[in-house]
Amino acid sequence: MISTLLIALPAALASPAAGPLARCAPILRWNKLRDSPWRFAFERGLGPITLGILFAVGLKILHTADTNTAGVLVSLLVCVLMLRARLSPLWFMAVAGLLGGLGVINR
Repeated sequence: MISTLLIALPAALASPAAGPLARCAPILRWNKLRDSPWRFAFERGLGPITLGILFAVGLKILHTADTNTAGVLVSLLVCVLMLRARLSPLWFMAVAGLLGGLGVINR
């Protein structure tokens, strides 16, 4: 439930603020705010929100995956690769989702 809230809440809060920018030529309107402190704060605020969402989803996947040996091995492999390789966490989540969908890590 917390993961769902963390996924939906930022978009729900940002939509009313971004809505007026999306009417006509959104790129031009967004570029018009290039020097605005509001735009800078908005963009800077999206980074921690995105990381929080990724962290919550990662914890949910970890909690679900570590129910058997394959899940534990996948979790350990992901930890090692995250420390060694410069890959986006989205790739690991996609692979974990695929393995879970195939029934490899969640039986």
